[in-house]
Amino acid sequence: MNDARNHGRCGKVRWKRAALLMVPSLTAAAALVTLTMRGSIAANFTIAGDEFKISADRLDGAGLVQFTGLDKDSKGRSEHVLITGIRSAEMRNMCASMLADTPAGPITLLLRSGRDTPVRATSLVIDLTRMETGATFEGLALGRDAASLSGGPNDVLGAPGQYGQQAKRLQLTGFRLQTQAVTAGNFMFAGLKIAVKPGRHECF
Repeated sequence: MNDARNHGRCGKVRWKRAALLMVPSLTAAAALVTLTMRGSIAANFTIAGDEFKISADRLDGAGLVQFTGLDKDSKGRSEHVLITGIRSAEMRNMCASMLADTPAGPITLLLRSGRDTPVRATSLVIDLTRMETGATFEGLALGRDAASLSGGPNDVLGAPGQYGQQAKRLQLTGFRLQTQAVTAGNFMFAGLKIAVKPGRHECF
């Protein structure tokens, strides 16, 4: 991962998929969400660790940049990812799920929001490993030098000579993605529901 992009992650709160830490982390998250829904703060956080899943009925975004990168999972294994930066985004009926294996069996952490009021995010960066979606782009430019991309989140750029692409606006419908990490300057939820369920209960 290039230094410029890593710089954008400084100062964030990190959530990891560690089974022994999941319940305490959930308690802290619930308190954070309560304040967020009251308008006291905007949630700033990073979710990172093993691969997890996100789905939504629709995403409307502005300022898209994309280029390839390399991530390491919690076991130190490297995996190629498509780094996707979106300056601002709204998601409807969003689901995020993280699966943890424990000695007592698998546990799923589920987050759901955006049914009535969309989830809003700024400076959103997703390290994509795979995605299925319907997509519409406005002002799409393919084959840009990744170091010269513009319009996305600050400091989200690739290396000189690396393939990149960008768009002024995008709309994704019925998207399902798997990712190694998600970061956002601000994530604003309304009616967020969080649950820890024994077994496998992923978004898809």
